[in-house]
Amino acid sequence: MSDQMPRPGGAEAGGPEGRTPEGDPTGGAPTPSRPEAPHGAYPPPQGGYPVPPGYAPPEYGYPPRPKSGLALTALALGIAAVVFAMIPVVGVLSLIIGLLALVFGIVALVQRQKKSLAVAGMVLGVLGVLIAGAVTAFLAFFVARTVGDHTVRYRVTTDQPATVTYFNGRETVDRQVEGSWEDEFSYNGLPIGAVTVDVPGGRATCEVILDGQPISSNEGNGRVECVSADLGDQGR
Repeated sequence: MSDQMPRPGGAEAGGPEGRTPEGDPTGGAPTPSRPEAPHGAYPPPQGGYPVPPGYAPPEYGYPPRPKSGLALTALALGIAAVVFAMIPVVGVLSLIIGLLALVFGIVALVQRQKKSLAVAGMVLGVLGVLIAGAVTAFLAFFVARTVGDHTVRYRVTTDQPATVTYFNGRETVDRQVEGSWEDEFSYNGLPIGAVTVDVPGGRATCEVILDGQPISSNEGNGRVECVSADLGDQGR
């Protein structure tokens, strides 16, 4: 009988069953179980952090483009104002259109719409108003200077019987003359004088005197015309 007694566990100390594994600092003693980590104590898995309640993540992208409806309207009105301003009589409309372009441009700037279009419309609108004002003033001066009471005198000489056609301020009149003929008419309206002499096979001269000043004169064979085509001459 052997004097050695078996150790509990059915294996000798240091045997395969009871041998302490190398590198185990606990010496093989049982360790208490590690407590479970509370929720949220460790980072979440890959893919992002959870969004806190009440917070919206930022949206990425291009900023919205500014509106340009009123600015385009101001530009269109400004162009129309300049175009109409160059047309006599009709250009009076540019005074209204230009002011509308200015108003739309100011409103577009207040609403922060496209600045370049709004400013261009305002500039064109003001330019249209200035052009229309200048054209209207010129027409008013011209009409005041030309329309009124006028006196026209016709002088005709022929070497044969001739037909004289002239404007008496109201209508065109035909008259048969021979030798020297002269007549004078007074009327209210534009300063216009016109006379035509038909002398077949002969020679004639004609002259138009408007408001005491010679305006047109001519001479020739067969047919001779004198017309006060240059309305500005009567003021010289």
